[in-house]
Amino acid sequence: MRSYDALLGEASQRAEERLAQIGTTERKEKTDKAIRRLGGVTEKLDLSIESKKGKKIATHLETYEFLKVGKTLDDIANLRNLKSSTIFSHLEKLLEEGKTLDISPYRPTDEERLSQIHKGFVMIGSTSLTTVREYLADIHDEEFDYDELRIARLFLSDSDHRKISQQMLYESEGIESD
Repeated sequence: MRSYDALLGEASQRAEERLAQIGTTERKEKTDKAIRRLGGVTEKLDLSIESKKGKKIATHLETYEFLKVGKTLDDIANLRNLKSSTIFSHLEKLLEEGKTLDISPYRPTDEERLSQIHKGFVMIGSTSLTTVREYLADIHDEEFDYDELRIARLFLSDSDHRKISQQMLYESEGIESD
């Protein structure tokens, strides 16, 4: 029985011989096709951190550029050496600025837990992660991590945002809400 190394060496030799027989154009086409099949892109992308005028752009806008070319949040965090919580805060800022983003792939799948968190934001009348985290821990006798809260906050409905804003207004005016 031949060793695995010998078989692998022979297969590599045959692949090199086949590659030597095809032209540069065909090799480029096959390479591009393989890259696209594996989810990559073949066109050159300008992902530099400088704007057209040569000034550094805001870090959340760098994240936006990566999102526009289809990078996942994990990919962006790894490429930029950032924590996922930072990327989620970038998403929040981008949405606040009115950027068009499809965040539906990041929606938590546990709808009951998401609902608990949303109720916490509304009951407290704040979007403060720490305040809501403490409230939820008291009510549910379990811990909620900051990333989980940050993600859930992205999916607050317009109605929930209005309720939170109203609660904050009441508190600032010294009015107790129902």
